[in-house]
Amino acid sequence: MSKSVVGNGMRIGWIGLGAMGLGMARCAARAGHQLVGHTRGRLEHQALVTDGGALSGDLDAVVDGAEVVCVNVFSAAQVRSLLYDDGVLAKLAPGTVLVLHTTSDPVLARQLAAGAPRMVEVVDAAFSGSPEQAAAGALTMMVGGSPNVVTRLRPLLDTYAAFIRHVGATGTGMQLKLLNNLLFAAQVRLAAETYRIAATEGFAMETVTDVLSRCSGASRALGIVGRDGRVARNLDGMRVYIEKDVAAAIDSAHAAGIDLGILGEVARGFGHDLVERI
Repeated sequence: MSKSVVGNGMRIGWIGLGAMGLGMARCAARAGHQLVGHTRGRLEHQALVTDGGALSGDLDAVVDGAEVVCVNVFSAAQVRSLLYDDGVLAKLAPGTVLVLHTTSDPVLARQLAAGAPRMVEVVDAAFSGSPEQAAAGALTMMVGGSPNVVTRLRPLLDTYAAFIRHVGATGTGMQLKLLNNLLFAAQVRLAAETYRIAATEGFAMETVTDVLSRCSGASRALGIVGRDGRVARNLDGMRVYIEKDVAAAIDSAHAAGIDLGILGEVARGFGHDLVERI
C-alpha cells in the first residue's frame, strides 16, 4: 500500500538510484513528493517517472531548488567524490537538508556537517533492509542529526521506512548501522559454516533451512544464506556489500580506539575464502 503526503510534498533531489535507492525514491515519488533523480540513462530509472518523479543527468538540476538532497550511492569514496570533487555540497542553498543514506564511517557525516555551507543541515539516515523492503517502504532506519531537522524529514523518511528511530547527533545513525553490519556479517559467517557442516553430513540445504529456521539457532542470516538452497550463490551475491561494510566498521572502530572483541574477529572471516569453502 502506497503512503501519501498532504499537499504538494517536499522538493527532493535524489542521487543514487541503485538497487536500494531506486525503490526508496519511487516510494517518495508515489507518495507525492516532487522528486528529481540523478540518472546516467539506465533504462530501469524510467520507473521513477512512471511513479511521478523526474530524471536529470545534470547534478546541478537535481539539487537546484531542492529542500532535501538525498545521497544514496554505493561507497563513502563515491560520496566524497560527489560532494567534494563535483562540488555538490558547496552548491546547496541555505535551508537545504543533506540526507546521507550511504553506509559510511560516522566521521564522514560529521565532516560534511562541519563543512556544509551556512544554514545547510546534514543528517545521516542509515537503513537496514533488502531491495524488496525498500520498494515496499518497509526499511528500518536509524537517524542521526538535530531533532528538529529529523522531525522535518519524517514526511519523506516515512514513505520508505516502516520503523524510524532518532538515535542521536549527526554520525550516530552510521555508528549503529555499522554495528548492525558487523553483527550480520558474523551471523552470515556462522550460518555459512552451519550449511557447510550440514552438507558434509549429507543434509540437503533446503532441509537445513526449513528445520533450523524454526529452532533456537534461527537467524535472519540463516534464511538469507540458505534461500532456494543455493548457499554459495547467495554468499557470493552479498559478499561485495558485506566486505565493504565490515571494512568500514573495523576502520571506524580502530580510529575511535574501540575494541570489537570477538564480534570483529568473526565478522572479519567473511570473504572469498569462505565462499569458496561452501
